[in-house]
Amino acid sequence: MVEQSQRREWRKRRRRQKRVRLLFKILIFLVIFCSIGYGGKNLYGKYIAKALRDIPVSKTPGTADSADGSEDTDLSGQTSPTDLPENPDTTVNEDLNENPEATQKPDPSMEPKEPDPTSKPEKEEKPKPSEKPGKEEKPVPPENPDVEETPDTGGKSGEEASNSEKNEENTSKMDDSYFNDAVFIGDSRTEGFGMYSGLKKATFYSEKGLTIDSIYKDKPVKINGEKVTIIDALKSHSFGKVYIMLGVNELGWPYEDVFIKQYKKLIDEIKKAQPDAVIYIQSIIHVSKEKDKNPPSYISNKRINSRNKAIKKMAEEESVNYLNINEVLTNESGNLFENAATDGVHLNQKYCLIWKDYLLKHTVK
Repeated sequence: MVEQSQRREWRKRRRRQKRVRLLFKILIFLVIFCSIGYGGKNLYGKYIAKALRDIPVSKTPGTADSADGSEDTDLSGQTSPTDLPENPDTTVNEDLNENPEATQKPDPSMEPKEPDPTSKPEKEEKPKPSEKPGKEEKPVPPENPDVEETPDTGGKSGEEASNSEKNEENTSKMDDSYFNDAVFIGDSRTEGFGMYSGLKKATFYSEKGLTIDSIYKDKPVKINGEKVTIIDALKSHSFGKVYIMLGVNELGWPYEDVFIKQYKKLIDEIKKAQPDAVIYIQSIIHVSKEKDKNPPSYISNKRINSRNKAIKKMAEEESVNYLNINEVLTNESGNLFENAATDGVHLNQKYCLIWKDYLLKHTVK
């Protein structure tokens, strides 16, 4: 009977021990999942690992060595659940990989160090303004805007600058209706201008890859359901203004004089077709810095500048108007603005509108 009672007590103790271990396991899992949300690896490494070490120390099963062995295997089974949280640890790593982004956001916390020095110069600048007005009175600050206006006029004389100011006043009164009787002739750049300039009533005779040579052969214009050349299209309708931009596709031509000769021939044909129209020859637009360096090698701003000089001289000889659009489309180094075109050649909507404004500011009555 005594042995039976001892066995019963031993079984009760063993059941209690199992219950206690189950409770410990449940608590461990809860702590692990909470640690993922709150502390990640640090909380897990400091507290949970210690708890796991403390659990096997429970000396309650010390009455039976065989039972201890089985219990040790259970604890090894608990180490396996610790392997399970390593997977959530990977999720923690992913969170930490995302947290570095958050750490990049708090990195601006380093910025308060920057405002501190900036705040110092601000304090230093406040006493300085009292000194600046005296210095500014000598150079006269309004001269700076005058200097800004002169580059806009291309460094022209006072009379020419006053004329440009009058043109600007006229453009303030002008709108897109000014181009209702205008026709634009050119290649893919002119096509893009027609798409993004917002000129709905203007006429566009353009074609991708158009040159001063292919303009007599290609038939990109439809009149009465029939395709005709641009020259024939000009003969069928009268315009008040003719804007021409050609030359980027001819940069590969080896002889510049041949290019200018063909250009003159084209202008003569346009004069015959549109004797009452005002003719504007637009400069070849520069390309971006990256496009200037990359092949094909013949597409370069250096060659574009050379062609534009020849085109300007030709326009003076032919008594037509020359417009240097690069004044508003290029930077100080002579390259097309990087954000003006995704491919470094064809302008986006923003710069097509700048192009249009430039044309409005440079009109001839």
